[in-house]
Amino acid sequence: AATRVIVFDPSWNPSGDDQAVDRCYRIGQKKPVVVFRLITCDTIEEKIYRRQIFKKSVINQNNGENDDPIRHFDSDGIRQLFG
Repeated sequence: AATRVIVFDPSWNPSGDDQAVDRCYRIGQKKPVVVFRLITCDTIEEKIYRRQIFKKSVINQNNGENDDPIRHFDSDGIRQLFG
């Protein structure tokens, strides 16, 4: 019956955070679920979150969905991610 999820320690693997959010969506859940991500700028958590977004976009592209991973980042941002 939870309706709120607070992610304050993101995982390098995006499926770890997705699993935490999915636990709120139980069978028969009728209320909307709100997800809060606590991220501070210029920290490792921000870098982890950016990688999660990029990884999800790449996965979606390979599954036939049309998410462009470059859409969220400029070329310098991508270099910093993998640098």
